[in-house]
Amino acid sequence: MDRKLSRVASPDSKYRYTRKIDLGLYGVLGLRTTNANEAEIVNAFEKLRIWEEKKVVKNYNEKVGLDQKKRRHEEIKLKLKTEKTSDSSFSKYCLELSRLEDEIKQYKEEQENVRVEARDKWRQIKEAKNILGHPLKRKIYDLEYFPEKEQKFREKREDLHQMLQRQANARCKMMRKSVAKIIKQQQKDGLIILEARYGDIYRTMNQRLGGYIDVRLPLQRMVGATVHGVVDFESPQHGLPYYLIDGFYNPLWEDEKEQEEEKWLEVIYKYNGRLHYAEFCDGDEIVLPQEDHQCLEWETVGDMGWRALESKQRRFQSLVRGVGIVTVGILSVAGFAHLAGLRRSKLF
Repeated sequence: MDRKLSRVASPDSKYRYTRKIDLGLYGVLGLRTTNANEAEIVNAFEKLRIWEEKKVVKNYNEKVGLDQKKRRHEEIKLKLKTEKTSDSSFSKYCLELSRLEDEIKQYKEEQENVRVEARDKWRQIKEAKNILGHPLKRKIYDLEYFPEKEQKFREKREDLHQMLQRQANARCKMMRKSVAKIIKQQQKDGLIILEARYGDIYRTMNQRLGGYIDVRLPLQRMVGATVHGVVDFESPQHGLPYYLIDGFYNPLWEDEKEQEEEKWLEVIYKYNGRLHYAEFCDGDEIVLPQEDHQCLEWETVGDMGWRALESKQRRFQSLVRGVGIVTVGILSVAGFAHLAGLRRSKLF
């Protein structure tokens, strides 16, 4: 890999690193081929560690000389307080002091933009490493975006999705403790996921019950700390299907006709004590919280949640089955009684 890929660019380019778009996640890591082995993926990730937020901001400060300007600002303030200066030098120092304050303020705003961009880039790099470093997810990703590699795999597409489903269920069981800690931290005016499902959410339950999966735990695990009133939500990279997220899987993989069905993510969450509702098409960026998601004051989870509707539907189906069984039993008993009556009439 070219050494230039592991270096930080100049501030003018806002720290954008070179990558090949057509290589997808491989290009995010700076790789030149989709046939890279595990060691090459790890090495590429280690070379891009410079994109860590603190290092990028530090490099930016060094480029613009922000620390020198801060020191000069403090020196001038100290001189004005302790030393006796003439009117001309006093006005000169005041002008320089105001100029430095304006420059520092401008650089701090730019620094915040650099910090946000570095954080987003670093998340993309970590997400690419997590998917490509996971053998099963990498195969599913290759089959989705590079179908010509299907001949190299021994497993079929259905077998891969079945293995991913088992792993996702196991991961959800493991993350219960960590999710409980996050909910405890977010309990006071934080972001709490009340319900979340992923799949074909627009089909009625009469047509297909269970065309979606419960993803409340993995989605709650993506909620980070609250900084200055803003929730740090680790949204997945835009364009990637949600079933590559840790704890997710494709709920429609068993039905070949429904595999191409458009999948959606439905989320009901509470933020600052208010109820919110959101829907995201598979592959779109998940942004939580948003003011547009806010529900009316009189609306409750029971009005919109799928758990209550599903439980009612299941109870109704079990009731219908019970009534059917009882009806069949009554008809069979009546039939036997009728046959017995016919036999008796023939005997007499």
